[in-house]
Amino acid sequence: MNWDCDIPSKEIIDKNKEILAKWPFLEHRNLYSGEGYKGEERYYSTDWNDWDGTGWEKIWKLFITKLGAIWEKLPDDDYKKKFQILDTKEKYGTLRVSLSGYTEKMMDLEWALEHESRYICINCGKQPKDSKGHRFIWTSHGWIMPFCKECARKDYQSHGQLWKNFYTKDFMKDCVIKSNDGIKIIPSLTNFEI
Repeated sequence: MNWDCDIPSKEIIDKNKEILAKWPFLEHRNLYSGEGYKGEERYYSTDWNDWDGTGWEKIWKLFITKLGAIWEKLPDDDYKKKFQILDTKEKYGTLRVSLSGYTEKMMDLEWALEHESRYICINCGKQPKDSKGHRFIWTSHGWIMPFCKECARKDYQSHGQLWKNFYTKDFMKDCVIKSNDGIKIIPSLTNFEI
């Protein structure tokens, strides 16, 4: 693989060296061959630093920290070498991740990340709550994106006339999330036990 983007600062490269020494599964590698970048290019980017400080970065780094603790306890060194993060994406208003293998703890952690992300603004990272302390989020009536009220307004206004046909008059209607009665309670990432 060859690097085809801007070369990061020495500070970022040094931080990535430190991160990859601790958790090599954060290295960007080819999905099919498992091959990574060679030489210094290996330290240009990791799954740790691919965020700009907004939105879901805080829960992503908490997820990585918890995943790293689980990874460190894996007994099979060959499995640890092959383990990697295959994909991260926003889907249906949640942060999704795909790993190259799973333990039960990893699956639970992945579910906790997905569940927690649905209550966090994708733009600014706020976690809106109503007067009773219930978490809620504003969503669009098309592409499901979790927004706080301010970011929902900005998103709607930024799309101008073109998007007006895609949104109903009650676009700014809040979506109150009901309790988890009758389904498995998913722990928050903060309270997730390794």
